[in-house]
Amino acid sequence: MTPTTALAVVLLAVLPLGAQTPAAPPPTPAPAVQSAPAASPNPLPDSAYVAIQKSFPVIYSDSAHNNKLHGTVVLAVLFNEAGAQESAEITSGDPILAQCAIDSVKRWRIAPFIHDGRPTKAKVPLTFEFVHEDSAVNFATGEAPVETSGAGVNHVILDIPTALKKVQPAYPPEAKAAHIQGTVTFAAVIGSDGAIRELYVVSGEQSLAKAAWDAVRQWHYKPFLYHGRAVAFDTRILVNFLLSY
Repeated sequence: MTPTTALAVVLLAVLPLGAQTPAAPPPTPAPAVQSAPAASPNPLPDSAYVAIQKSFPVIYSDSAHNNKLHGTVVLAVLFNEAGAQESAEITSGDPILAQCAIDSVKRWRIAPFIHDGRPTKAKVPLTFEFVHEDSAVNFATGEAPVETSGAGVNHVILDIPTALKKVQPAYPPEAKAAHIQGTVTFAAVIGSDGAIRELYVVSGEQSLAKAAWDAVRQWHYKPFLYHGRAVAFDTRILVNFLLSY
């Protein structure tokens, strides 16, 4: 051990009991680091048009059918910020036919409408042309109606289409054994090419609906001409299940 080292040890040993070493000065706090403000997300681009994401076919009610109603209905439909239907007002048209349209648009959805970078409510005009079989001659030729901005015209046809292909449903064995019979009603969208684009069960025995749906989705129609051009249209399809005794 070198003399310098020994002296240091002796000095430490002769410190009186209870003596305290001076407290070390508090550490200098580090300067606060300020984070850069978070960048605000890019605002959504404003919508240029109303994009319908989900619709539901409009069909004639029994009351409209029995009264052989036809004509044009215009609704002002309010969609909320999420794109769901909030309310519908009748702008013009027969009240009974308008109710048929209102019952349908309750299930419609649009892509959220963006204004000033945020989703907002949107009021959309929707036009429906109801064509009854007794009035079909009035729609065979002539100038096409003016399309409603952003949405177009929805054509609602009753008993007009001619089925070029029909597949008969097989009677479900369980339903037959239980003597279940009745009518299954569908709401359908027929494309301008005559093919079934959408098909929904509206009413009927559940035990019969699946067999009816499997058959009807294979049906094919003669394209329907509206003012001289083939158009897609909404209609109802009835499938009857009757037991022979």
